[in-house]
Amino acid sequence: MLCKDLYRGDVGSGKTIVAFLLMAWASQCGYQSAIMAPTEVLANQHYESFCGLVKMFGLESPVILLTGSMTQKQKRVAYERMQNEKKCTHNRYPCTYTGKGGF
Repeated sequence: MLCKDLYRGDVGSGKTIVAFLLMAWASQCGYQSAIMAPTEVLANQHYESFCGLVKMFGLESPVILLTGSMTQKQKRVAYERMQNEKKCTHNRYPCTYTGKGGF
């Protein structure tokens, strides 16, 4: 499954929760997923939101943050987790990415 659509809307219209639900569904189907954020601040906000939602819904998907300001070592650790985790969510500036089988 490859989605090339862009979901857009006004602030507060529910884009993040829709993205979360689609990513959770993709994870349950064994696919990877990603969410893009135009700024590192927003990527961090998505990261915090997704961590809370994963916990709230009792999902086993770890959430992984990958940003441009991270050190090379931090990035390497994030990439390794993305490859090794069966279910994971990655928040990335400018992209929130989900690893194989992950949300």
